[in-house]
Amino acid sequence: MANDLSASASHLFTLRLWVEELGDGRAEWRGQLTYLPSGETHYLRRWDQLQETMRHCLPGFELAQQEPLPASGERVAGGDEAS
Repeated sequence: MANDLSASASHLFTLRLWVEELGDGRAEWRGQLTYLPSGETHYLRRWDQLQETMRHCLPGFELAQQEPLPASGERVAGGDEAS
């Protein structure tokens, strides 16, 4: 798969998450990540696989270790606030 990261400032993925019942009252989160430009699909069983898979789809692109995204309902600095 050839990716030209300089050709686009953004890359589109879809992420599907669901709970898989394992029996005996146990359950596990599962995921499906699809890189839309190529249609390449990967199935995930661990959160760390999400970052690994994105790196695979975007060679040469380093996912920056920055501040975490805000939690739902948290205010974002500089964001518009509804009156």
